[in-house]
Amino acid sequence: MGKLCIIVLLFASSWCTEEKKVNVPEIAALKNLRQNQNSDGSWGNTNKVYCTSIAVLTFLCNGETPVSSLYGKSVKSAMQYLIKDHGELSKDDLDVLMWALSESFTMTGISVIEDRIYELFPTFLQSFDWDFENNPRLFFIQNEALRSSYSAGIEDDFFKTAFLKLEQINSDESLALKSSKVQWGEEFEANESFNKQLKKYSVDQSLSPLEDLMVGKILFQSHKHELVKKFKTKLELHDEFLSYKIDDRFTEGEKKLLRNSFPCFLFSYCFPARYLPSARNNYTKNKSPLEEIYEEEGLDLVE
Repeated sequence: MGKLCIIVLLFASSWCTEEKKVNVPEIAALKNLRQNQNSDGSWGNTNKVYCTSIAVLTFLCNGETPVSSLYGKSVKSAMQYLIKDHGELSKDDLDVLMWALSESFTMTGISVIEDRIYELFPTFLQSFDWDFENNPRLFFIQNEALRSSYSAGIEDDFFKTAFLKLEQINSDESLALKSSKVQWGEEFEANESFNKQLKKYSVDQSLSPLEDLMVGKILFQSHKHELVKKFKTKLELHDEFLSYKIDDRFTEGEKKLLRNSFPCFLFSYCFPARYLPSARNNYTKNKSPLEEIYEEEGLDLVE
């Protein structure tokens, strides 16, 4: 996600005090998350880190933070769960966790989240994989996590190396590579063949959730307004997302949770409402409500 600018304010956020002001399909997804959260702040059972990271990203990209009137408690306890030491993590879990933590720090400025990012960062970089052709899903999520941590202000020489390497590799057909390039600020460029593919992708209901995320990222930066309109229409067909295939490593309950979350996450990711006027300043100025919330737990804000 990174520091995106608002194209269209599609959804109300945490600053709305009445639920009726928020788009019904989206609120249904957020309500579902709140109602199915575990007592320790997580979601899922055997894949808690992954499911909780996706849930936190879903809340954040809809503007929901620990000070939200409706979902603040859920977001607060979820962030507290994510900053814990979860032992050795799988590559998939680590990548999506880094993404969620980086977005959490960007939206809140809570210093203990930044500390956890720095603790995990060396391990994250050690397993960074540039094989966008054979493992586009991994490549895409890694770059989202990396770009998000960069936007959050994390400092490391790897960012410059990664950006230069990304500039040097090319493919006229790879969704993962093109979406990563535009995420890092490259101007969208495509040959006639890829433009035809993009037109197809904008209405194709058979894409995976991550492929739709890649398409949304490209369309967001491409200024192809007609395709954006078609893509928005596709994402609004929430029932279609219930057929998304979820990896077999997830339990049936986790699959249901992810299927219910993905439409909300995708829509808000591609057309974000997170950067409302003065939102960031409200969290880091003087005695923030976030700081008050976390004082008892020993969590503080970076001034």
